Amino acid sequence: MVLWYVVMLLRLVLVVS
Repeated sequence: MVLWYVVMLLRLVLVVS
């Protein structure tokens, strides 16, 4: 699912920030 990929990416960006 694309949505799952987007959520994972968003979480990663949030954690890195």
